[in-house]
Order: sequence, then C-alpha cells, then structure tokens
Amino acid sequence: MKKTIIFPDETKYVGEVKNGKPHGKGTLTYPDKGGEYIGQWKNGKYHGQGELTFDNGEKIIGNFINGKHEHELINNKPIIDYNWRYLKGESPDDYNDRVLPNINHKSIKKKFNKTKFLKLLDKFTDERYQFFGKKIIFQEAPEKLPASLVKEVKKNIAEKIFSTEKQNWTTIPEFYKSIDDARNKNENDELILQKLDSYNNFVMEIEKKYETA
Repeated sequence: MKKTIIFPDETKYVGEVKNGKPHGKGTLTYPDKGGEYIGQWKNGKYHGQGELTFDNGEKIIGNFINGKHEHELINNKPIIDYNWRYLKGESPDDYNDRVLPNINHKSIKKKFNKTKFLKLLDKFTDERYQFFGKKIIFQEAPEKLPASLVKEVKKNIAEKIFSTEKQNWTTIPEFYKSIDDARNKNENDELILQKLDSYNNFVMEIEKKYETA
C-alpha cells in the first residue's frame, strides 16, 4: 500500500509501507537539503536497487544493503567480533547492530588475553583496583589465571566471607544465624522453610568452595 510519511525533520517519504516503516518501493526527499533517494526499502532502510542523490547533485546508483551501498560495505567490511571500539565512520546504530549480538561469555572468554590484561592491571597504582581486576578474572575464567593468583584470590575471599567480626557485607556465620532466626520465626510455614533450605544449601556450596583456601 502506498502511503506518505512526513518525519519530524520534514523529510518526506512516499511509497510502500510495512509496520509504519518504508518497505518496498518508495521515494524519500529532503526538502531543506535537496537530497533524494528513489528505490527499494526494507524495514525503514535503503535495501535493494536504488538511486541516492545528494544536495550537491552527486549520485550513487546500485544495490543498497541495510542503508548502505554495497560498494561501501565491501571496502569497509567490519570485523564481526566483540571488538568494542567504534570503527571508522560507524554510526551508533551500526555499532549496536555489529557488537551487541556478538557479546557473550564464550566470545569474551575465547578472545581474552591473560597476559595483556594482567599487564594492564599492573599500571594501576592503587592495589585495590589491581586486585579487583584479578577477582573479575577469577569469577569468569579462573583457568586463565596462574595457580598462585588463584590461591591468592581464594584466600582473600575466604578471609572476608568467614570473618566472625561485623563487616559491611554478609559473612557466612552471619548468614547462618539469620537463617536460624528465620526458621524459628516461620517454623509453621512449610513454603518459607523450603525457601530457607534452598538458600542455606546455596551458601553451603560456597562454603565448601572456599573452606580449604
């Protein structure tokens, strides 16, 4: 169905539409700039055969893919990985389309360079930041750390979670006490008791992990 869409910047589209976006064959004109695109569209972007005319009269004719001419895509083909840097000439939308779908635990873990990261941590003058970085690696990919660092991090965590003194975080002894208090308070509520048991079992697993550190 052929429709006319006037955008907030007064750009005017006349052509086929799907789900409120240019889709199919249509023409987009820029009243103030004098530019124009005539051709195929897909989900609001130039896609297919078309002719793009700039305000200076220059034209680009040919096949467009997701808003870009295929010649531009061939010459500036981005590397599809989890590289978080903006590529030359990349728009925020293109950046999101390229990067976000490829960010996951496996991709980061595969590309992770232990040596470079540890060297980067050494540049911090504050030892707290250095150790924080080591703990991040320990939580996500402990096998990437030297055995000595794994032991160091586990010992540090163990000292914190097994502390019997009042801390700014919940220690394991404090947690067990709160669980016992909650059980006494809700001794007749089977559902709550089941939840408390699941919390207790979870913390017991943590306790086993660090008790020999």
